Amino acid sequence: MEFSREEHRYTPVETLRSTQNAVMLKVTYSSMASPKSEVPLQVLVVNTHKFDCVYELMKEYALARRCVHKNLVAPHVSFTAAGVDRPGNLWVVMPLVSRVSLRSMMMMSSEFRNGLPEPVVAFVLREILEGLDCIHRVGGGGNVHGNVCAGCIYMDEETTTVKLAFRSLTCEEVTGPWRECKTEPGNSLPPYATAADIWSFGLLILELLFGEIPVETHNGLQEFINNDVIIVPKSSGKYVYRMKPLCGRNPGGSGGGGDAERLSGPLGEIIKECLRKDPKKRPTAQQLLEHDYFKLSKGKGKDVKKVLVRLQKHTVS
Repeated sequence: MEFSREEHRYTPVETLRSTQNAVMLKVTYSSMASPKSEVPLQVLVVNTHKFDCVYELMKEYALARRCVHKNLVAPHVSFTAAGVDRPGNLWVVMPLVSRVSLRSMMMMSSEFRNGLPEPVVAFVLREILEGLDCIHRVGGGGNVHGNVCAGCIYMDEETTTVKLAFRSLTCEEVTGPWRECKTEPGNSLPPYATAADIWSFGLLILELLFGEIPVETHNGLQEFINNDVIIVPKSSGKYVYRMKPLCGRNPGGSGGGGDAERLSGPLGEIIKECLRKDPKKRPTAQQLLEHDYFKLSKGKGKDVKKVLVRLQKHTVS
């Protein structure tokens, strides 16, 4: 479908989210070819006079336009509005996705604030890898997303497809504390630039499993990886931690208990591979997709849909 560059074709329905310099609107679109049919969409309206990172936004927009994939939020069209309501603002027309990101959904949910069940995590991760592989391949390779995290993950309207969005096009404030370990330590340069996204993907696995990245520094991250253990919030308090096996083996003195099976051995090994210090030793998105763990998770969307629907209910006003 072709989308118009005239703002009067887009009828605002509601505001989905907003920041100081931009607003995300849910709209209905009526084309000249089918004026009586209305297509639900979302439109990012940016005040370019106040937006500090216009260059970054346009850079990500250009890449997103080239990355047409079911697991990516790819814009349809952009234009500068001439109407009286928002004159001179940049409009970016996109497919409609969930009201907020997966990170915000988890934060709003008492049931899933401390992490998602591993089958759901596996489904989400595979979908993100599909989109990430597309980004890394487009234009001959070497492109990077740069912000792989739960704050850039959304669901489609049917809650069956996971979509990775580009940070500048999300219109969500950055949530959660900044942690040193988020900065990739390998300083990845071509031809290993995409390895930085794989580092972030490893941290994403931890965020989805435990509700947050359970350590702050590179030393802390390497300590529990090297010791084959991970720190998990206890249900009795968000900031009370205990040691837990990373790859299904109980370390001495760790105890065991009810959620000891929460993390499987194969997923623990994938985390360790993604968080290798040397970027040359990290797997690519394509190699991860060929891993037996993700091959087995393919096609299990129906099994996890109920959980994702429950997760979204907390964000419906």
